[in-house]
Amino acid sequence: MESATRSAPPVTGAARHHLKSRTHNLHEQLHALPAFVSLLDNTLDVPGYVAIMRRFREFYARLDVEMLRACSDYNVPEQLYYYQPREPMFAADVRALGCRSHEIVDVGCPMPDIHSVASLAGVAYVIDGSVLGGMTMNKSAAVLLGEDVISGRSYWNWCRKNGLRQWHAALSLVDHCWTVKESRATMPDAATQTFEALNVWLSADREDAGAIGS
Repeated sequence: MESATRSAPPVTGAARHHLKSRTHNLHEQLHALPAFVSLLDNTLDVPGYVAIMRRFREFYARLDVEMLRACSDYNVPEQLYYYQPREPMFAADVRALGCRSHEIVDVGCPMPDIHSVASLAGVAYVIDGSVLGGMTMNKSAAVLLGEDVISGRSYWNWCRKNGLRQWHAALSLVDHCWTVKESRATMPDAATQTFEALNVWLSADREDAGAIGS
């Protein structure tokens, strides 16, 4: 991993609290997206659910590549942090929901700039933190699709099974980077970029009608 001048070990939770404070408003904005609200209150219909799953797939089709590249380029040990690609799970769910083909649409939104271990940690804080919400999404998707139906919600079910482990790995990476003074500005900047990209990507005004069977 990249070298840098290290400070004293961090106070437990300091990095997480700093990132949470810096990204609070954008995080709340994401929670308020209509698709999430309607899924959680069980008013989202199946076409609306398909639309949001397609958008997630589009987002992660780009982000997965950059996360895996960064883990390799910066020699991040797997015992410290391992990134689990999401696009294959969303792609499987989209197919299970009846989309025989799906063109990846570019909405013209900048993706987070992952140029260091610290920026990787900032993105991981957001992406791997979202798996905690994915546990709740799994329950709502089960109501929509059926308690016995996993196809169509395999990503959310993965969150249920692996969410805490993935989140703890991200926090380990965040805490590791927090010991480098130069990283303490980079991580919240990368986290902010990630929340901004998600908000734009998931609320982009484009045509999703006719997704099923397209």
